[in-house]
Amino acid sequence: MGKEVWFTALLVSAFLISSTAVFAAFGHDATDVRYGSFAAGNYSFPQHLSIGTTAMDNWNPGYTAVRIGATNYHVAATYGGSSFLAYNNYLNPAGQWIQMANGTSSSIIVQDGGWTLYTGADVGAGNPITTTAKMIINGSGYVGIGTTTPNGKLVVADTSWPAGEHTYLNNGAEGLLINSFGDSANNYLATVDFVAQRSSSAVSGGTQMKFWTQPRSTGNPAVAMMINRDGNVGIGIASASGIKLYTLTNTANDIAIYGRQTATTGTNYAGIFQADGAGSTTNVGGYFAASGATNNYGLVVASGNVGIGTTSPGGQLEVETSASSNGYAALLDSRKTDYGGQMLRMITPASGAGFSFLAAYSADSDVEFHLRGDGIAFADGSWNGGGADYAEWFEKEGIIADGGLIGLDVVTGKARAWQTGDPFIGVQSLNPGFVGNNINGAETNETAMRVTHVLVALVGQVEIVGNTVIEQNRKVSTTDGQFIGWRLANGKVYIN
Repeated sequence: MGKEVWFTALLVSAFLISSTAVFAAFGHDATDVRYGSFAAGNYSFPQHLSIGTTAMDNWNPGYTAVRIGATNYHVAATYGGSSFLAYNNYLNPAGQWIQMANGTSSSIIVQDGGWTLYTGADVGAGNPITTTAKMIINGSGYVGIGTTTPNGKLVVADTSWPAGEHTYLNNGAEGLLINSFGDSANNYLATVDFVAQRSSSAVSGGTQMKFWTQPRSTGNPAVAMMINRDGNVGIGIASASGIKLYTLTNTANDIAIYGRQTATTGTNYAGIFQADGAGSTTNVGGYFAASGATNNYGLVVASGNVGIGTTSPGGQLEVETSASSNGYAALLDSRKTDYGGQMLRMITPASGAGFSFLAAYSADSDVEFHLRGDGIAFADGSWNGGGADYAEWFEKEGIIADGGLIGLDVVTGKARAWQTGDPFIGVQSLNPGFVGNNINGAETNETAMRVTHVLVALVGQVEIVGNTVIEQNRKVSTTDGQFIGWRLANGKVYIN
């Protein structure tokens, strides 16, 4: 290497490693640096720097920029005291900004105490900010979409819908409308409406809202809650047609509906069911049903008094009726032909005179009928029935015909069909009004009792069937002359 070449290389090297190098001669003319590298250090360019191209056309002399490639992409430029990062436009922002894409399809974010987003036609050559910002994050961290003055963490405004309504749309036609306003018809209460928007004019289908507790893509989970177009609500079920509130659970021991009131003053209601449609054929305030299990209970009241026809029951069950005539305060009805149960059962731990199975009052204090806990009954009036005699059960022997004469076997002490010489004790009763001497009390089945006993009428009007008697002047006697009774006009015999 000659001395001249070596010296020239030394000068170039010293120039490149200078801490500050000024390239005033390099610009958008033919005098440019095509190849080379810069060592570590600081470099200044009074105008523009082109990388990968020699063209510097359409550059505004009022700002400096770096151009990369043949198109007008500007990077890390300054203009009017402001700095920016941008691609392909002439911008005049008030602060720092970033422009991306190109032409009128650009989007710009301007930083001025926060971040503001402009899109589409907002960008114009020379003055890109021509309309209201599309989105803003202000210095307080509040986010505004469709508004530049958000007063909360997230404010969404959409002027394409009625005043106060904000929207999230799907496919530009359907989605969720959120409407917030002061309700002038209701003391200007702050109100938020949620609307499932459907732009289609089709009458079928309508709108509905569905709520899921996990993404639908995860095994297609069941809908947690839905509201259909008629305002019907389904919880645990995806359809509630014709039912305003439908709750469904198929998990053991779950409760489909639970209402609780815990206020400590006033009159508190955990639930009210009321049907009062004027002109309806039938109104049902509450309908309860249970089926399909081993034990099915249509309604269980665990504690508290129950009032039917009254809001202040004085006992565990109080029934009042407002019917002026032909009404029932209570009706027990079983019309099944195979019914063999008990229409009403009252149970106590043991019998005793200290309580009553039944006490019937007129007004509030006059007892009309009283059935005591030891089985003794009291009545304030007459006992009326279709039966016509008083009868008692006697232990029997042999077969005794209905309505036949009953005699006493003086050897065994048992009742039997009357035979000449037997003491006459009565007539086999066909229709007693009162019955005594049931050896097993009121619980004994009468059919079982007749196997060992016979019901003997002792006093009253009876029918005598199948026996030869002597009758003279209405006096009726056995064939051996024992007095039986007197023949009445109705054909029966009065015995005493």
